[in-house]
Amino acid sequence: NLELNQILQKEKNSILIFMGRYKNFVNNYNKKYFINGIEKLSRNNKIIIIYPLPESDFHVPEKLFKSLPKNKNLINNYLISENYVTTSYEKFKILNEDSFKLLDKISGDNILRIYPHKIFCNTAIKNKCITHDDKSVFYRDTVHLTSKGANLVNKLIIKEVEKIELKSN
Repeated sequence: NLELNQILQKEKNSILIFMGRYKNFVNNYNKKYFINGIEKLSRNNKIIIIYPLPESDFHVPEKLFKSLPKNKNLINNYLISENYVTTSYEKFKILNEDSFKLLDKISGDNILRIYPHKIFCNTAIKNKCITHDDKSVFYRDTVHLTSKGANLVNKLIIKEVEKIELKSN
């Protein structure tokens, strides 16, 4: 977007955060223009790039609700990692390979990176991406995070912002 680009180019000494469903435009977008644009912005600003979030092929709350036992007394015993509603970590890596390659090409001293999949994937369950735990659901549909899921990612963002603030003081 030319108008957005013009607005961003005026920014100085700011922290700009980039996040999106990169796989939707990675093959239909001028990659060089994208890379050069972010690198140009990083000359006068700190850039935080948030890498792709794991997505599911199903509506997470619906699938979780349908998988729970009808007897409410059994739910706590059921909500153990072996019964979590998950997605494939391998599939996530394959679907987002081009996005990772594109984002990895962006270079500069003011570029910081956040990898949300490290919260959700290959942690609680090997080779799986979790969509919830025993207390909270992380997705409100197939791709959008709930406030709990967003808070987990926000903690990573805040950590990076705090590092930037420490360096500038």
